[in-house]
Amino acid sequence: RERERESIFSLVFAVCTQGIDIHSVAEALVTFLDALPEPVIPYHMYKRCVECSHSLILCRQAVSELSVTHHSVFIYVTAFLRDLVARVQRASESKTTCDKLALLFGSVLLRARADGSFQNSMRVSNGVDGDKVSVQQKQAIFLKHFIQPSAD
Repeated sequence: RERERESIFSLVFAVCTQGIDIHSVAEALVTFLDALPEPVIPYHMYKRCVECSHSLILCRQAVSELSVTHHSVFIYVTAFLRDLVARVQRASESKTTCDKLALLFGSVLLRARADGSFQNSMRVSNGVDGDKVSVQQKQAIFLKHFIQPSAD
């Protein structure tokens, strides 16, 4: 199973370097990630990651505690997304791409169990500055820490 995942990600990056439309690769990647039985950020880490989304340091700490396989996949996917954001921003000077990708990929990389027990209890909560922040926004904020072009 791990070999299959490595093969798929090798294929994705090979395709990207051979002139295939990067947006098509991103769409295929979303479909693949959404079909995984367990997300890249495992279910048992979901609550922690959503709750720490306000802090880059806490987000990085959570990612550092992923298993080797999950960590590797997370690093490859976020590197791909950073590259995609940078390419689109260079081509169109659009700053919304990072937000859109964070919202889309955040929901597949970091998702609650199908029963939604945690997600239902946290639909909207107060953000750091007192604003209301939805779970989907927190997922996006978490991921955005890692896909902004200035991210390490």
